Amino acid sequence: MKSRRLYVYAIIFLSVILVYSPSSYVLSGKTGVFASETYLDGENEPPSSIIRCSTRDVTPEEARLLQETISPLLPDPDDPDYNKRRGMIQDFPASGLTIPVAFHVMHNGQEGLLTQEDIDAQLNVMNQAYRSMGVQFLLVQVDYTDDPEWFKMEKETSEVEAKAALNLDPHYYLNLYSAVLEENKLGYAKFPWDLESAPAVDGVVVTYSSLPGGDFEDYNEGDTAVHETGHWLGLYHTFEAPRFCYGNGDYVDDTPAQRTSTSGCPDSRNSCPLRPGKDPIHNYMDYSSDPCLTEFTPGQAERIQANILAYRPGLLENTPSPGGDTTTSSSVPGTATTTTTVDSNSGAPVIDSFTISPTSGQIYETFFTFTCEAHDPDGSIVAYWWDFDGSSGGSVEQFWEWDATTLSSTFSATAYIAGTFTAYVSVWDDQDNYTIASASFEVTEE
Repeated sequence: MKSRRLYVYAIIFLSVILVYSPSSYVLSGKTGVFASETYLDGENEPPSSIIRCSTRDVTPEEARLLQETISPLLPDPDDPDYNKRRGMIQDFPASGLTIPVAFHVMHNGQEGLLTQEDIDAQLNVMNQAYRSMGVQFLLVQVDYTDDPEWFKMEKETSEVEAKAALNLDPHYYLNLYSAVLEENKLGYAKFPWDLESAPAVDGVVVTYSSLPGGDFEDYNEGDTAVHETGHWLGLYHTFEAPRFCYGNGDYVDDTPAQRTSTSGCPDSRNSCPLRPGKDPIHNYMDYSSDPCLTEFTPGQAERIQANILAYRPGLLENTPSPGGDTTTSSSVPGTATTTTTVDSNSGAPVIDSFTISPTSGQIYETFFTFTCEAHDPDGSIVAYWWDFDGSSGGSVEQFWEWDATTLSSTFSATAYIAGTFTAYVSVWDDQDNYTIASASFEVTEE
């Protein structure tokens, strides 16, 4: 009887080994503990030519040491109010954090030459995704570089050269690059704990065709930038190689165990059937196609906030802050301070910030960026209008539908003649009240 019982146990053990052994995986290009291209054999694998993410791997020992650093900043699960406070850690600003973004457009002639509308659409996607995380993004600079080698942003070669020339101080900015990545790679990022040892290469890189409306089929809604920015803020993949579906995984307690990445957008998936919950196929840190990605979890929000406190505190020290009703200036290092004149009628929207970067430059060569943040205290903002005479774009009129009381808008242009110019932004609410802000800047011939 005893030998028969041992025989049954042995059969069960061997079955588990066969099901969960690494031989049942298909590895596309990467090996190691946190392999980025890992798919369950025969289960809806994507085309082998697509690499969803090429951010570097993190070893289990590195992950353990990093966890020791941020654990004191995370909520205590033994706290009686633990579940009531999910999603916002104690030492993080209660009002949230706005991260200034420098957007660097790499292009080769017309290829990769994004428009301002493309860039605004990408920032909008990021802000929608991170709204529940206590984090928002504000575009403060856009620049264009026409260089066929930098356009490729190859790791450790053209990437290093481009970032050395273009990166704004990474302690205070998210440097976001669009490029054309070889081998059908969608994007990669640098982790926050690498900032002090390698600040010159910090940032996020995405292939330009992954932006909203791009031509990278199934991956063209802007979620590559959301995913890679998650790495930049310290998140792992939801499928971080839990051997036998156990282990620490992504170190987030409200993302179910997941043995392998998802591809496409299945109705449901469960790669760890013996563990609670099904695969988080809609989580931005999985590999599902863009239409499938819709959510972060409160635990991921807490982890991002802890990583900012531990590894990117400069973002907290220099976040853009709202000014008064009549004047405002940016507190972000490197952004030009602009005095703004505001004219408004009673009950009109409030312009919280209005900046021009830079405040002076040369004709043909300087790309001016104007950024406006506004809110309406008793209604909804329904329209805004930019005006910059002497620009390549002239006047721009565009309606903004946020279904909310806030507005975030950026307008960019190049001056073709020298002189002193004034940029205007007008904001209307749903009661026909308006606010007009203006600021001047200097354009020289050389």
